[in-house]
Amino acid sequence: GIASYRTHRITGPLNGAEDAGWSYIERIEVSDVEQYQRDLASPAGQELMRQLYDNYLDRSKNIFFWSEEIPD
Repeated sequence: GIASYRTHRITGPLNGAEDAGWSYIERIEVSDVEQYQRDLASPAGQELMRQLYDNYLDRSKNIFFWSEEIPD
């Protein structure tokens, strides 16, 4: 698929960010950035985001960034 999702529960203190209040980290690996962005902009993608933020996520505590893998 276009994206692979992995969620991790944080089990210890966040060294350097102890007061962040985070409980989970989700890693999303995207193989086609443009298609992923189109999917999120679609009505189904917007509905998914609405459900996530209404029911599970605190938008004020979310941090999002893109990264690039550095090969060995």
